[in-house]
Amino acid sequence: LDLITTGRRSGTPRTVELWFGYQNGYVYLLSGLDASGTPTHWYRNLQAHSKATLRVKRRDVSAEAEPVPEGDREAVTNQTFELLMGKYGLETMWQWYEGRQFLPVKLKVMG
Repeated sequence: LDLITTGRRSGTPRTVELWFGYQNGYVYLLSGLDASGTPTHWYRNLQAHSKATLRVKRRDVSAEAEPVPEGDREAVTNQTFELLMGKYGLETMWQWYEGRQFLPVKLKVMG
């Protein structure tokens, strides 16, 4: 999936390729955190501009990020991991995600 956000400073479209899970009209993503606890640029772009475009197989779909309350982060992160493991496999997931910290992202697909 290509996630197209609006740059929080530039206002221009920014595209990043990401692994994703889908369930009940929502796309779930994980944003890594760097050593200082700072989330990815695309995560911060979604915080500034919640509307985004999802490009899957050359088809664009509108989406809007929904905040994940701090108290729900662990549950949504676990749900996202389950979706990703079902899609990409446990070995691949651990290869990329083991020992890292994440913030879950929930995007409502608008059509």
